[in-house]
Amino acid sequence: MWLPKSPHSLLDQGPLSLVRKASGPYYSVAVFTTTCDQMRRAAEWAALEAPAPVFLMNVPATHGAPAAARLYRDELHRLGRFLARRGASRPSPEKLADVMQSYDARRR
Repeated sequence: MWLPKSPHSLLDQGPLSLVRKASGPYYSVAVFTTTCDQMRRAAEWAALEAPAPVFLMNVPATHGAPAAARLYRDELHRLGRFLARRGASRPSPEKLADVMQSYDARRR
């Protein structure tokens, strides 16, 4: 297993470099997901080095199962509470739907 000589060698590359250098009103939190081991490790490093609070969102590996849907719903509520404690406001259902559709379109 490869390990960096220091956490800074990972933090100076890719998304972690953005978290480490983040400042200003647009980077007040860092959100990671549990979709892969690399993202989980990145969240660990960011929690040690980031100037902003770090949130690790659990994303179920299986889709369609009622338990997975409940976990995902609960995680979205947990994320919402995390963001609200840091000054975020709740988007309207219409705004949320627009943003989700926009991201989904770009993802395809």
